[in-house]
Formats: sequence, structure tokens, C-alpha cells
Amino acid sequence: MTAPLIRPESRADAAAVHAVHQAAFPTDAEARLVDAIRANGNDRASLVAEKQGKVVGHVFFSPVDVEGSEGIGLAPVAVLPDFQRQGIGAALFTAGISAAPMP
Repeated sequence: MTAPLIRPESRADAAAVHAVHQAAFPTDAEARLVDAIRANGNDRASLVAEKQGKVVGHVFFSPVDVEGSEGIGLAPVAVLPDFQRQGIGAALFTAGISAAPMP
């Protein structure tokens, strides 16, 4: 199996990212969450995994504040069902940790 290309999400990826989250979870709640956070401009790192020109996974990091302490939250990571259990989620998570600026 070839490793996926991990790259920053572009505006053109929004519909594909939404579809990945819809397919990966039992409801569209995560897809709507990503759309809402992105619309508010609160994304700190948003990366996609691409295989053969198709977006097959996504990871999203946004700022969080817990009792006055700022940090970065993972919300969420998703991979299309046909591409799960191939290390794509782990690759997205690892790349996202490196890409997400810490406060």
C-alpha cells in the first residue's frame, strides 16, 4: 500500500472533507462541527489525506480553553470506511500535531 499524501486542506476540499466525516461517523454531527469551526475561523490546523487524487481522510485542530488554560483540541479525525485500518488516521494525527501551533 502506498502512503497517502498529507497536505493542508484547501477551500476546494470543503465538500470532500464534509463527505469524509459523514461517511466515517454514524451521524453528520462531526461534519457539521468541522463546518462550523471552519466558518468561525477557529481552525489551527486542518489537514487532508489524499490517495490517487481523492480526499480519503481529514484531521482538524482548534483552540480550546479549559479553566483559563489555552491549548489545542483535536476535533475530529476521520477516514473514509474503505481506507480505514491502513494507518491514515495515525499519519493525519502525527502530521497535525506538528502543524498545529501551540498557544
